[in-house]
Amino acid sequence: SKPSITSSSQFPPNLKKLALPCYDGVLDIIPTTINHLEFNRNISKQKYVTFPIELVPPHITTLVLNDSMRIQSYDLIPASITSITLCNSITPYTKIPCTVESVVLPSSFNQPLDTII
Repeated sequence: SKPSITSSSQFPPNLKKLALPCYDGVLDIIPTTINHLEFNRNISKQKYVTFPIELVPPHITTLVLNDSMRIQSYDLIPASITSITLCNSITPYTKIPCTVESVVLPSSFNQPLDTII
């Protein structure tokens, strides 16, 4: 069985970067010390997981999503995120906010860049 974290007090107090194997509803317990959040691989049985990017806490500035994730729309990326490794967007032709300074596109991305920036 996988470890279960239910409270931000279960994280080390000086933790700045957190890499998790999958998104499992952890956004509401991420401690405010963390500014780099990474999701490596989705281990659920679903082909894709819709990630609620609009719920990412404001202290997260770097976000790494994986290819088995989807977000509703690129324009929902919070202004606090300055660096992102993207997954695909469910809504096509939405723009990445101008507050994002660094972007890694998903391997399946195959549309003109001017459709997202």
